[in-house]
Amino acid sequence: MDHVKKNPDHVDLLEDLTATGTWYLDLKTMTFTEMSEKNYEIYGISKEKPPSYEDFLFNYVFLEDQPYCERKRLEILQAEGPEKFLLEFRIIKQDTGVVHQQRVLVQRVEDGEKNLIGLRGATTDCGPV
Repeated sequence: MDHVKKNPDHVDLLEDLTATGTWYLDLKTMTFTEMSEKNYEIYGISKEKPPSYEDFLFNYVFLEDQPYCERKRLEILQAEGPEKFLLEFRIIKQDTGVVHQQRVLVQRVEDGEKNLIGLRGATTDCGPV
């Protein structure tokens, strides 16, 4: 389970207190290659393998919020530099089926030649809606 990001104890405490998990989306594979343990709890998913972006969008994101998430993804891809984006949408917790509001801060990740290679983010669970 190399994709499960282990944080020092103080970061785990911060994630628990704020109901926030961190992640990294590799844009080449469109797979979440890193997810903190808190993110697995937020989405109610197994740690066996990280989800793909497609799986996340079509299975976790509330149906009415899927077009918004895809528009925001395209906006982020077209931006330049390490700009940050704030998104708010609903997800369906996979283990309970309960709809939760999410607040997600996303930052673009570029390589040495300024090519966009990934997205790094922090997801905060705002609770059931």
